Amino acid sequence: MFKKEIKQRLFYGFSLGILTILILNEGGILLLIATMWVAASGLREFYRLVRAEGGRTFDLVGYPLAAIMIIIAFFAETSQNFTYESAGLLSTVYILLVSIANIVRAFQKKPLYKISEISITFFGIFLTAGLLSYVFKLHPLGSFLFPEKGNYLIFVPMIGAWAYDSAAFFSGKYFGKNNYLSTVSKKTWEGTVGGLFGSSFGMALFAYMSGMGTPQNLFFWWITGLILGLVAQLGDLAFSVLKREKLMKDYGSSIPGHGGILDRMDSFLFVLPVSYYLIKLFFIG
Repeated sequence: MFKKEIKQRLFYGFSLGILTILILNEGGILLLIATMWVAASGLREFYRLVRAEGGRTFDLVGYPLAAIMIIIAFFAETSQNFTYESAGLLSTVYILLVSIANIVRAFQKKPLYKISEISITFFGIFLTAGLLSYVFKLHPLGSFLFPEKGNYLIFVPMIGAWAYDSAAFFSGKYFGKNNYLSTVSKKTWEGTVGGLFGSSFGMALFAYMSGMGTPQNLFFWWITGLILGLVAQLGDLAFSVLKREKLMKDYGSSIPGHGGILDRMDSFLFVLPVSYYLIKLFFIG
C-alpha cells in the first residue's frame, strides 16, 4: 500500500512539477490563465471548508474579486506598489458591493450577511489570489537583478516549498518517530529536519547551477532555502489547522496522492511573498 501511495504521489507530483515549470517559464497570458485557475480552485476549496459546518460565504463577490486581483497584478507587474494599490481597490469595491447586497436583501426581507461571513469571504480572496499575485512581482525583479538569467528567479519559491515538502515527506516516512503536533498533523521532528536540509541544500544547488549563485552570495541562497523551508512548514501547518478544525483530511481530491489544490499549494502560497521580499532586501536593500 505504501509503495502504491509513493508511486502515485511521485507520478502526479512530477507531472505537476513539470507543468508548473513550463508555465512559469513561458509567463505571459498562459501564466495569467493558470494563476487565475489555481486561485479560483483554491478559493472554492476554502469556501467549501467554511461551509462544512454551516458557514456562509459571499461567492458572488468572492470569485470575481479574486480574478480582478490576479488581473491587476498581471498588468501592473512593473509597478513596485501594485500589491497595495490592488488591495485598496478591492477593499473599496468589496465593501461597496457587500453593503449594497445587504441593503437589497433587507428590502427583500432575506437573511443578511453577517460580519463574520463577510470577513471570511475577503480573507479567502487574500489567502489565495492575494498571495498568488506575487508570482507577477518575481518576473520583473528577476529581469532587473539578473538580466541574462531573470527567468530562473521565478523558480525560487517553488524550489523552497517543494524541496522542503519532498525531503520532509521521505525523511518523515522512513525516519520519523517523534511527532510534535499530533492533534493537527503527522509531522515529526525528523521529517522537519530533513525538510530543512532539503530546502537549504536544494536552494544553494539551484542558485549555483542557474548562475544566480556566486561564491560571494551562495551563503545567502543557503539561508534563503532554510528560511523558506521554515515558512513552508508554517504554511503547511496553518492550512492543516484549518481543515482539522472541520475534521477534513484533505481540501479536495483533484490531485491524486496529494489531495486538493490547497493541499499541494499550501506551502507555496506562504513562500511566494517571503521569497520576493528576501531577495529584494538582499540585492536591493
